[in-house]
Amino acid sequence: MKVIKPVTITEDLLVSTNAVETTPEWSSTTTYGINDVVYYGYKGIYKSLTSSNLNHQPDTSINNWLWISSTNKWSMFDSQVSTTTDRMTSITVKLKIGAIDTLALLNLTASVVSVTVRETVSDSSPLIYSGTQSLDNTILLDWYDYFFTPLAERRTQAVFYSVNSTYANAHATITITNTLDVEASIGLVTFGNLVTLGSTEL
Repeated sequence: MKVIKPVTITEDLLVSTNAVETTPEWSSTTTYGINDVVYYGYKGIYKSLTSSNLNHQPDTSINNWLWISSTNKWSMFDSQVSTTTDRMTSITVKLKIGAIDTLALLNLTASVVSVTVRETVSDSSPLIYSGTQSLDNTILLDWYDYFFTPLAERRTQAVFYSVNSTYANAHATITITNTLDVEASIGLVTFGNLVTLGSTEL
């Protein structure tokens, strides 16, 4: 049995993402009413518990704000597979991953996922690893298959085992593309070093 000893993903490891938020960002100059919803940085989405809610920072004011969930951008990093980051057609994210050997993407709604790893954050720095996986298990052999063969269920996870980065400043660009449906989504991005726990027994 093997498991990934994961790297804890903090805000400074997220370089960029094209995922967007659908709720407004909290502002210290806006007065919020009961049940108004905002997001505060990467910490999460909050609902106002009071009327005339002015200049109460959501993450430090439990009497005025209720934490609801992770933000759309951060849902893929919140250690919960059930919360997803969603975006129309494709999601692209760049992360500082450092020295790791394995990267896993879980609870995917996608057709294809690809990962490229470079020595630094620059897209022109030397390439360490490049991999692409198709999540569609259907193999179409001819036009008859194209028109009459039902599509098999797509896989919902992709694991890239041979990243083998030894660079402290290595960065990964992850692209999740959904060509068959409207929206692409991912529940969890995790990366680290693979650890062997032992052999399973009956």
